Amino acid sequence: LERTFTGHGYGLTRIVGRGEALATVKRLRPVATIVHLEPPQENEASFVRAMAGATIAPVMLVTARTGERRIVDLLKAEAAGLLFEEDVAPRLLGSIPELVKGGTPLSNEVSHLVMARARRHSSQLIAAAEVSHAPPSTRLAGRKKEILGMLAKGLSYDQIGVALDISVNTVRSHVRETYSALEVTSKVEAVMVGLELGLIDSK
Repeated sequence: LERTFTGHGYGLTRIVGRGEALATVKRLRPVATIVHLEPPQENEASFVRAMAGATIAPVMLVTARTGERRIVDLLKAEAAGLLFEEDVAPRLLGSIPELVKGGTPLSNEVSHLVMARARRHSSQLIAAAEVSHAPPSTRLAGRKKEILGMLAKGLSYDQIGVALDISVNTVRSHVRETYSALEVTSKVEAVMVGLELGLIDSK
């Protein structure tokens, strides 16, 4: 990662160790945090979630190619992006401004996985709605629908809290309930399912 940043004008603080990482991001308040995950480790999703909650900076993960279950678990831990190691050289520098603007950089394989899961879930929800004669939009109402729209625009939990005058914990609670209602496991899936179901204004 350090070699990739050389000569491109980015300030980089390299941190080793979970405790030091959490303390440093709280102190430095970076514009983005990149976490290079070694082979699967115990409680890694909890660590990613803690990093995501430490500052308003989005967290992007870099890891070796891995399986669907681990990808889902990591995205569910509030990762804002996920690149496989072989995609770092061509994509990392471009991913940073994308992250800061609220985007979600993903390796192509990860993106295809998320899209497939979103289409599957949205199709299931539409089929269930046809049976129950209840439109999919009834799964989300009021504040949860509003927050989903804000997530789609790339707003952080802190920014949503300020905009709606509610606490970050309340935002997190709404997001968890939204995931449950849409039967998804991550922000990326929630937004994609929301678009598929017409719950988000795509303009």
